[in-house]
Amino acid sequence: LRQHARALQAAGHDWRVALAALRPHTQAIWQAWDSAQRRRFLRHVQPYWDSHRHRMAPEVQQRLQAALGSGALRVHAARLLGYSEDAESVRVRLQPRAGHADAAQQGAAPALALRVARVINCTGPAGPAACGNALVRQLLEEGLLRADALGLGIEVGPGCAVRDAAGRCSRVLHYIGPWLKADYWEAIAVPELRRFARQIAQDCLKEL
Repeated sequence: LRQHARALQAAGHDWRVALAALRPHTQAIWQAWDSAQRRRFLRHVQPYWDSHRHRMAPEVQQRLQAALGSGALRVHAARLLGYSEDAESVRVRLQPRAGHADAAQQGAAPALALRVARVINCTGPAGPAACGNALVRQLLEEGLLRADALGLGIEVGPGCAVRDAAGRCSRVLHYIGPWLKADYWEAIAVPELRRFARQIAQDCLKEL
């Protein structure tokens, strides 16, 4: 994908065309991978995929650049190690990401401690295990819903029929939403949602 993007740029085209061309095939690629391949993608590729695949609007970018230029916003490429709260603030510990190819030889960068007013989780929807919804908790406890092994969402079958703890597809429970990420990776854009909704409607009609 990087090679195609560079080739497009070298030819004077927009590199985003490479990502757009991949979109019709993304779900098939994800479903063809086994659990180990998906784990490698999540660990090593997902941050780069998300930042290139999901881009901000120009107006938002202007405000972001202004905040960076004024010093109101600072960016740290790092992994969250932990945090502690007191009455007035939050102390956050970060492990900075090494910025050089020979970082392994240099050793890990020292942890960074920041004191901030708030911590906002912008990593996307949490999986079912962390969901506070009473209905979801009940469905999980009763085995009517099964979370996927990677914690991305829930397992579904054809027509987005929810799978129970034994892997059987429900005839009455269907799901559309961000937890389809477990089986389809990309499943919340309008074209995908429209297709899933049509599948569910067709399955429901068959049961009438």
